[in-house]
Amino acid sequence: MAVALAAVIIVAAVLVSTWRIRSTGKIKAVGVGVYWDLSCASPCTEIDWGILGAEDLAGTTLFIKNTKNLNCTLSINSSAYEPLIAQQYLTLDWNYSGQILQPQQILTIQITLYVSKNVTGIDPFSFDIIITATET
Repeated sequence: MAVALAAVIIVAAVLVSTWRIRSTGKIKAVGVGVYWDLSCASPCTEIDWGILGAEDLAGTTLFIKNTKNLNCTLSINSSAYEPLIAQQYLTLDWNYSGQILQPQQILTIQITLYVSKNVTGIDPFSFDIIITATET
């Protein structure tokens, strides 16, 4: 009985596989400040997404402050993927919907990173997130 149980455990272990991805992303901001807290005391310069696997979704809350003297809207972009192929497997998104930020206004934003189910060969990876304010 113990041999049969051991065989089942070994077979089950063979059928399970894990893919871990370590990630770090840098934040570059143009015309805005990006912070970890609503009081804007802790600047966000890097996001550690943790260990991610295929089809994982990771998210974080950031606070974006309009540091310009004029109203602005925001845009997000990503660049400098390492390795370059990582951009094929990662999708960066946020819940910003185009609203106008007034001078010194702070906006709470959720940023998410989705990993494709077909991910391969990007362990570890990194990329830069660029948040830009455009005067309106």
